[in-house]
Amino acid sequence: MINLHMKLSDFFDQQLIVRDNEFNVTYSQYFEAEKCIAYVDNIEFLNKLNLNKNISVVLTSKEFINLISDEKGIVLCEKPKEEFFKLHNKLALEKKFNLVNEHFIHESAKIAPTAIIGNNVQIGANVYICDYAIIKDNTIIGNNTRIESNAIIGADGMQTSYIEDKSFFIEHLGGVKIGNYCHIYEGAIIQKPYQAYFTEIGNYSKISVYVNVGHGSKIGENTVLAGGAQISGNSKIGNNVWIGPSVTIADSIIVGDNAKVRIGSVVIKNVKDSEDISGNFAVSHNSNLKNYLKLIR
Repeated sequence: MINLHMKLSDFFDQQLIVRDNEFNVTYSQYFEAEKCIAYVDNIEFLNKLNLNKNISVVLTSKEFINLISDEKGIVLCEKPKEEFFKLHNKLALEKKFNLVNEHFIHESAKIAPTAIIGNNVQIGANVYICDYAIIKDNTIIGNNTRIESNAIIGADGMQTSYIEDKSFFIEHLGGVKIGNYCHIYEGAIIQKPYQAYFTEIGNYSKISVYVNVGHGSKIGENTVLAGGAQISGNSKIGNNVWIGPSVTIADSIIVGDNAKVRIGSVVIKNVKDSEDISGNFAVSHNSNLKNYLKLIR
């Protein structure tokens, strides 16, 4: 839990602060944290924002000031979205947030001399990190886990925002948490989110060669992602799941426990527990086989 208790008056001109308040972290819909700072520039998000007790501060324009609930701090902005991401980047560059506050490498860990280890990294007992692997800031690696050559743990995700139709670069505050007895194979990439939370890999899971795990995704325990699989951001893959080679899973998809996603499938909707799917777009594997048999007769 992040408890920085920062004040708006430390970052904004006093004339722009309608109501001062404390905040800890920039808001994301994908994780819960107390005292978030958010922005609002459309009426659709306003009601959700007012009901969200985790949002303590709002950046907004004149038209919404009187519609924001009384307990939230307010900063007047001509361009709320742009000011939000500028603040986010400022906090990141000033190292205001560290998901991992203690750098620790267990004495039994074996790290190749060509591996690169970032700051605020924790590496557990009997971990093996091979040549040219890159372990970036804010990474936690559990006991008895192996990271093979050229894997990248904690890569920045391709998260850009568009402001007035121009891309705006966002600094990354997130990290990666890998469980015990995991195996991350050659060339795999595990991205971190730009917000202050973790991409997670559960105990005993295997991430095969050239797999890409998107920012903020959560991979369950004893799950296998086979070679070349692409898991888009903020997806949730359950326990004991098989994801076949070259599978593509769309953003924010949920794959239930014990599910099987067959080779080359493209998944654009949630997958139920124990479901077996295949195809592009993926549907029940049995249905796919029946359709295929009709075609070849």
